Amino acid sequence: MTDENILVQQILPIQEIIAGITGPKKSLAALRGALALAHGFVMLEINQQLQRGGNLNADFQQAVNAYLNGWQSP
Repeated sequence: MTDENILVQQILPIQEIIAGITGPKKSLAALRGALALAHGFVMLEINQQLQRGGNLNADFQQAVNAYLNGWQSP
C-alpha cells in the first residue's frame, strides 16, 4: 500500500462522519474545509498568533461547530 493510500484510508472514517452531517455528495468539500480550518488554527497557535487570551480549546470547538452547522443537510 502506498503512502497516499494509507492517508486515504486514515481519513475515510472522518469523511464518513462528515457525510452524516452534510450528505455524501458534499462530504469531500466539507472535509477539505474542515481540514483547512484545523490546519489554520494549529498553525496560528504554533506561531503564537493567538495571543488575545480566552480559551483556545473552547474557541476551536465553537469554530468547528459553526463550520459544521453551516454544512448540515436540510
